[in-house]
Amino acid sequence: MDFRLLGVTTVIQLLIQLLGLISGIIIIRLLPTKEYAWYTIANTMLGTMSVLSDAGISTAMMAHGGKVWTDRKALGVIFATAYDLRKKFALVSVVISLPTLYYLLHVQGASLGIALLISVALLPSVFASLSDNLLQIGPKLQKDILPLQRNTFFVSIYRTLVSLPVLFLLPFTWVALLSAGVIRTLGNYKLKKINSKWVDMRQHSDPQIAKSIMGQVRRLMPGALYYCFSGQIAVWLISIFGQHDSVASLGALARFSVLFAIVPVLFGTMITPCFSKLAEQRHLMFNSFFRIQSLIALGALIAVFFFYVFSDSFLWILGPSYSNLKFELVVSIISSLLGVAAGLSFSLFTSRGWSMHPVFSITVNLLSLIAGILIFDIETLQGVLMMNVFVNTIQYVLNGSFCWYKINSLKERS
Repeated sequence: MDFRLLGVTTVIQLLIQLLGLISGIIIIRLLPTKEYAWYTIANTMLGTMSVLSDAGISTAMMAHGGKVWTDRKALGVIFATAYDLRKKFALVSVVISLPTLYYLLHVQGASLGIALLISVALLPSVFASLSDNLLQIGPKLQKDILPLQRNTFFVSIYRTLVSLPVLFLLPFTWVALLSAGVIRTLGNYKLKKINSKWVDMRQHSDPQIAKSIMGQVRRLMPGALYYCFSGQIAVWLISIFGQHDSVASLGALARFSVLFAIVPVLFGTMITPCFSKLAEQRHLMFNSFFRIQSLIALGALIAVFFFYVFSDSFLWILGPSYSNLKFELVVSIISSLLGVAAGLSFSLFTSRGWSMHPVFSITVNLLSLIAGILIFDIETLQGVLMMNVFVNTIQYVLNGSFCWYKINSLKERS
């Protein structure tokens, strides 16, 4: 592993996450509580649409690309095929998600006109999400990481600089969403130039590769669909049963989780591609898996302790409307870290082309979700956060255990 590259990418990524946090804090402080509640709901639905439009396509592209990562033309064919599939999936995701978005906004007091404005303002981000992670796979396989980070860094700067004056003059949810989507779209133009160095963008979709990708997507899609539901369930439940201040508090506390976004980014940049290319040797893969899980656990413990000690300072950053949420902040951090850990374990085994049987994974996770809803009071912010911790713990244990099982089932080779 190139530790110099790892150090540089870590520093840049920390700056990117810091800019993201600053931008988020600006939005929290400038938007009224009700507007921020709507903003939280819209961003949650954006995440749902992103997952639905992907459904495992980018993971399948990484697995296919890892086999031909030195062939620029072959990578171009895989990219064109994956992008064509994502456009089709995106249409379905928009049709499903926008009515749900309108319903949740309506429950939280948004008029028809406001709901339509928010929905339209969300579309640039939806369209940008179709290609941005696919455009990064080719450079990641080649470890051409710094250009990707420079692009993300400047996009973060532009977003931060735009947020303050625009929202100061027009403190509305649709303005915040539209400005973010436009800047994200502009960032994708530069991303295409970076990708074209390693991927031949003139290639066309290949039916055989599409069939192969769809084979993996069919195995991953049930899990992705479940994730759309379970991953956003906290916001959905509090949006339906709670008040707008609880929705806003949940969204505000989740802003600190943006700091942890560095972990899956670095993981997907430095570790997942390497893990996907490891020889199928049980001892080698098990040692790598154990070291990765140990680092995840140690990092999570340090982060929880840090947020507990400095909880008052973090709540001061959010503003006086959120100053009494010390317990909720710590629980929110624990929940977020468990979700990150579960996602990292998931990315490890899917990067090898392994997939858990959807009936089994969905059954276990659905039962844990039902149990969480029955055990905790989902009408309160504390109850929803505790339910999230419970569900994310089950997901982490399940994903980690499956990855260990697949490694253990490999035949030992000299």
